[in-house]
Amino acid sequence: FTRNLEKLIVETENIDERGSLVQRILEIMLVLQEHNNFNGVLAITSALNSSAVHRLLLTKDEASSYIEDHFKIYWEKLRSINPPCVPFFGQYQTNILFLEEGNQDFLQPHKLINFSKRRKVAEIISEIQQYQNQPYCLSEVKRLKDYLETLEPFPEWSEKDITDHLWQNSITIEPQKVYEGKIRWKGLTLRSPGIKPKNLPGKNHPNPLPKIRTHSVRSDAAEDPSPITSPVYQSPLPDPPRLQ
Repeated sequence: FTRNLEKLIVETENIDERGSLVQRILEIMLVLQEHNNFNGVLAITSALNSSAVHRLLLTKDEASSYIEDHFKIYWEKLRSINPPCVPFFGQYQTNILFLEEGNQDFLQPHKLINFSKRRKVAEIISEIQQYQNQPYCLSEVKRLKDYLETLEPFPEWSEKDITDHLWQNSITIEPQKVYEGKIRWKGLTLRSPGIKPKNLPGKNHPNPLPKIRTHSVRSDAAEDPSPITSPVYQSPLPDPPRLQ
């Protein structure tokens, strides 16, 4: 899923279409968060924080928001919500790995079983089971389920080939001299259809969120009445474990 989102973004040449695509991805992420699907939220965050997507300044101009580090917020929210939810299992795997590698199975010199280590691992597994015991009351959409289960954006590609392909496409659609890469198709009106949050019952789909411009130099700045903010750049964060 994460790789598929990266592929969709960097293979969309037109800046307007690409901005609308990222806008829609963000709206999907909001719906996933509304349903406490943190696994899906962080899968999308991982795609947007990947090196090939993170560097696309123009795309972030066209989109309505920019994804930053969600892990601290994620853990705070996870502890405060009521199930059902889908937690991010990659973090649990990381925690168990740290426990396994950082603690001995037996305590020397008498080779006593390290029950403290096993108790901590059991606590993590118990927390996962807690969320498994609270199912969602959602209707299955078989067509969507089949699509997601058979996603193979790069069948039989090596990890290096995938990374090189994504990066090369990213450089093509927005070169290092970023404003030379502004590919637009005139005459197209592209925008995301928006979402309908739960807290707005009975209303039509709202308009997409307002645009936020992250830097000030643009060739068409005189024609753009939107407010301009000072440049803000954030280094890419280490990619969390990816969901295929």
